[in-house]
Amino acid sequence: MNDTLIILNPAAGGGGGADRVRDWAARRPKVELRVTEGPGDARRWARDAAERGRHRVVAAGGDGTVHEVASGLLDHGAGGPTLALLPLGTGNDLARSLEVPDDLEAALEVLERGRVRAMDVARVRWDGDSDQEGDGSGESFLVNALTGGFSGELHDSLDEGVKSAWGPLSYLKTGLEEWGERSTYAITVSVDGESQEYEALNLVVANGASAGGGMPISPEADPFDGVLNVLVVRDAPGWELSALAARMLAGEPGDHDALDRRRGRSVLVEADESFPVSLDGERITVRSLEMELRPGTLSVVVGG
Repeated sequence: MNDTLIILNPAAGGGGGADRVRDWAARRPKVELRVTEGPGDARRWARDAAERGRHRVVAAGGDGTVHEVASGLLDHGAGGPTLALLPLGTGNDLARSLEVPDDLEAALEVLERGRVRAMDVARVRWDGDSDQEGDGSGESFLVNALTGGFSGELHDSLDEGVKSAWGPLSYLKTGLEEWGERSTYAITVSVDGESQEYEALNLVVANGASAGGGMPISPEADPFDGVLNVLVVRDAPGWELSALAARMLAGEPGDHDALDRRRGRSVLVEADESFPVSLDGERITVRSLEMELRPGTLSVVVGG
């Protein structure tokens, strides 16, 4: 555990695990702990750790903290510190794909004794409507999953009170409440250069197997297999979609005419109008998205 930096989000998951992480770090003189105070801290500190040649950087928080820390390491480029996770948040979706348990004591054991593997990530670039407030161009990294359309709308509806009270079920609870008000979006999706037009209810580009607090949106997705998994959901009668969602949540195959699944290394999405997207939990509004997979770019600690 020499030369390790832990970046802790003290508010993640209601703050329940923060004191335990502080205690654990305090007993290890070669482990440094930094506590975030606002957005951007984790990414900046992770990038600085990479520049200083740290051996390992630990993201102690939820999916947003993981995304920031991973992005900071990737800003520096390949060959930087190893990323490890202490999942303290509501979702903890990437942790599931890396077989890092939600139980903090077990996760600390993985931190000390887990294996190191080279994980895929994707560079993401987007454009929005420059004449609309909050939109514009940007770029970042996709570590776990991008969800857009109806699922992107859910991101705006989730408040911290609901997440604290319902935990991972908060995503499902809010989705069911807003089911009747769903929107569709006219999009063109190109995967490795092959294009298809959709009137889409939902779009998922998955590197990991779950999103939204453990929902198995793409059970076949593997962040070590060299491809992105793309799922487009067309609209259908509400009762059919509800039954389909129930089967998918139970881990059963989601076979339905409304679903189109594709796989590839490059994904281009172009929309007729702006639509909401959640990128590893970060909310953006886009007109177009370009994603390019970079296999084996990020060194990570895994359990199992």
